[in-house]
Amino acid sequence: MPACHRFRTAFLIALLFLFSCAAPEARTAQSGVLDLRDGFSDGALIRLSGSWEFFWKELLEPGATVERPPTAGGAAPSPATAGQFVSVPGAWNGTVVQGSPIDGIGFASYRLRLLLPPEAVGRLLALRILHFDSAMRLFVDGRPLYTQGVVGPTVHEYSARRRPGWVEFTPASSEVVLLVHVANYSHRNGGFPRPLVFGTAATVQAFVEGNLIFEFLMFGALFIMGVYHLVLFGLRRSDHSPLFFGLFCLLIGLRTLTTGERQFHNWFEDLPWGAVLTLEYITWFLAIPVFVAYVRRIFPRELYTAIETALWIVAGLVSVLVLILPAPTFTYVVQPIEILTVLCGLYLTFVCGLAIVRRRSGSRLFLFCWLILFVTIVQDILYSRHYLQTAYIAPLGLFVFIFSQAVLLSRRFAGAFGRAEQLARELADSEARYRHLIEDAHDAVFSLNESGQILTISRAVHAQLGYIPARLVGRRLTDLVHVPPQSNNLFWQQMLEERIQEIHRSGGRTEFACDFQNNLGEPVELLVRLQRVRQHNGDEIFGSLAARTEDVLLRYCKEEAQRFEITNNLTLSEMLNQRLTSRLLRYLDAEKMQELRLGLREILINAIEHGNLSISFDEKTEATRSGALHRLILERQRDPRFAPRTVYVEFFMNEERAEFLVRDQGSGFDHRSRSLADEEPGDDEPLLHGRGIQMTRLYFDEVSYNEQGNEVRLIKRFA
Repeated sequence: MPACHRFRTAFLIALLFLFSCAAPEARTAQSGVLDLRDGFSDGALIRLSGSWEFFWKELLEPGATVERPPTAGGAAPSPATAGQFVSVPGAWNGTVVQGSPIDGIGFASYRLRLLLPPEAVGRLLALRILHFDSAMRLFVDGRPLYTQGVVGPTVHEYSARRRPGWVEFTPASSEVVLLVHVANYSHRNGGFPRPLVFGTAATVQAFVEGNLIFEFLMFGALFIMGVYHLVLFGLRRSDHSPLFFGLFCLLIGLRTLTTGERQFHNWFEDLPWGAVLTLEYITWFLAIPVFVAYVRRIFPRELYTAIETALWIVAGLVSVLVLILPAPTFTYVVQPIEILTVLCGLYLTFVCGLAIVRRRSGSRLFLFCWLILFVTIVQDILYSRHYLQTAYIAPLGLFVFIFSQAVLLSRRFAGAFGRAEQLARELADSEARYRHLIEDAHDAVFSLNESGQILTISRAVHAQLGYIPARLVGRRLTDLVHVPPQSNNLFWQQMLEERIQEIHRSGGRTEFACDFQNNLGEPVELLVRLQRVRQHNGDEIFGSLAARTEDVLLRYCKEEAQRFEITNNLTLSEMLNQRLTSRLLRYLDAEKMQELRLGLREILINAIEHGNLSISFDEKTEATRSGALHRLILERQRDPRFAPRTVYVEFFMNEERAEFLVRDQGSGFDHRSRSLADEEPGDDEPLLHGRGIQMTRLYFDEVSYNEQGNEVRLIKRFA
């Protein structure tokens, strides 16, 4: 037999055994007399159900059951005080007294005569008292033996309490009279909700202890599984199914203590009766949407979200009513919630069946164990409605269900471990391929955090710049930029910082050339590629550093002319500078080309900053000294007076010379006085900027301005 079939068979046998053992033997009383003279075994438990004498609005004195005039024919004697007969167990609601039905509020007396066999006389017997929804007092042959709460004829003389227990007594004769006083001012139902259980003292004691052991085991198992699943959710919060299943286990576990043996009442004796009843109801009401939420996390495509939401609303509203309304009023919600519970159970059965049709993993075992739980829930409802005389066994059904979830959980873990091992192997293979592609590549591949710090960088950087990769981790990429000693030392860092921040803001990718400094302090032009990549713990920028490739077609170019018009963007100006000066490599060596690039860069920066943005020499000096130059440039770029301005650039190159014409839309400047100032010896304090024209004159053969000073022509001859 397959293991799953053995598992199902064992649980079915256990469930059938529970149903067969849960209920004591039934003996039916007739007209207030229960005849046990045919005997009963020592191990038997007998429910004292049937027709009891009933006295409405009377609290009979125990002595009223003593006078028993004999009857002819050997028939059982009749009690001196007579009343009508009602069925026990059951509520007295609706009983017709003096021609009118009564409601649940009031007080009454119940009386039953037990006729025992001769061998029972003088033996130690016992009665098991289950809960009453109010207050009760038990007399055996006129002796008060047990009390739950305080029985009184008025609400002011009354106090409700649920406290199951058992009492021992030794009958002096073969006839025992049981008298029970009942009062109710706290519940919608009044009367005798559960029958007394009769047997030998040893049998009753074993029955009570067995129930306590069972309930403690159920509570312990439910509590441990509830906490266990909550811990699982705490460790992996992306999956909410352990959260709801853990909450469901804790709710049902707590409800276990408020039903059956009702140990919660014994542990917290000072709590009001209504507070304990409220806890019993709320744990039930909230368990419904919590369990439905759990099933929806298991089968999300089969269970509608609207159903779960509606149940949360209903359970929340009903729970609020239970909290604010008195017990006699809020107990009326029990029957609608019982109907809702059965309807939800049928709907969940449909959901499980649909999951089986759609071949969801573990759906067959889930349905099988859910049906066991559902049957026990329906049994508890029928038991509470007095249609069955068994016991509350829904916790056992839940235990079976929890065991099935443990099986499903082990399957998931096994599958997860298998997938994890497979993913680990695939990750190892992927990492090997990554290292082969990245570490053996000629380009230096790196990653940056949001601050521009290097997180990782491949070993190709050693061949490109001479650095050991591990020593670059933690440094900013802008720290590797080459800073010419005679140039504006903020430009490259500012340009690279702008690119990194732009990638973080807008995403996408970018590509540009940049001069980096090798370990000898020499400039190396590299092509930079940047791209933002989203990670679980934050965005990162992945990029690469590659050597510039030669444009082969330039070898065959005899003459070239281009015209550009760019905005006041320093990054854009540098891209244009890189593009135009790279054309000169055909006629100049790399060092000469870098000098011309440096000079053209200064001219373009001046055209943007001093020309279009109207930043004066003194303003730039102060902003550079205070570290606010970048902010000043941004403010001028956004100023509507300067934002529309552009820089016009013409480029011409043939085999003899290269010409650059740069014109801005500013008001111009006195280039003659500026040139003379550059030639004059300065003081000991180094200038923070202002050497642009001087450097340009050193690197280019001709530098000429127009009269206004907003246009400059640069010529470099190759001969």
